[in-house]
Amino acid sequence: MICYSAFTKNESRTTKNVFKPATSNLQPPTCNLSTSPQAATLVLNVIEDSVESFILQFKPYAADVEILPHIEGSPLLECLVSGKILHLMERTAPYRSPTGRAKVILNPVSEQVTLSQDSKKTFSAPVLGRLKAQGVVLERDTRVVVIDAGVPIVVSSFNDIPTSVAPGDWVSFESLAPLHGFVLLPEKRGNQRRDNEGDAI
Repeated sequence: MICYSAFTKNESRTTKNVFKPATSNLQPPTCNLSTSPQAATLVLNVIEDSVESFILQFKPYAADVEILPHIEGSPLLECLVSGKILHLMERTAPYRSPTGRAKVILNPVSEQVTLSQDSKKTFSAPVLGRLKAQGVVLERDTRVVVIDAGVPIVVSSFNDIPTSVAPGDWVSFESLAPLHGFVLLPEKRGNQRRDNEGDAI
């Protein structure tokens, strides 16, 4: 499993693996972000299997969102999440996500995740493409932590998650832009039909 990451303009870093990588010749991700919040370009050299593996791993933590009307073929998505507008960089090409209700894995990237003394679930978007949140830990790994901030959020971190952080603890973070979104495809009706026929038998 690979920790997906993004960098601000003029930064260049190599991320470390969160889980065992599927291949040994992965190239470090590169990103070019405009200083204008209206325009952002993200280039990530990640093989498709890694995206699929990420979705498979964190599918149970997908959030319920409403995708607002957008330009087909554009990776930029505007979503309504628990009454708040979030701007996502879609990671599931070919960027044909339909408008309306959907399941999306919210994946912000933060420099650090810290323990919080306040036990209140909250999230906001103080800057376009960024996320600030506080919530309770559901699951953790070396550089990934899943929290419930009123909505499930899968946070990737540049730095190791403190060893003192455990499921049930309260943590907070503020992400860098962009906020990644993995849109889950709906199940095919054909599969559901076969399941129903099997139940009838």
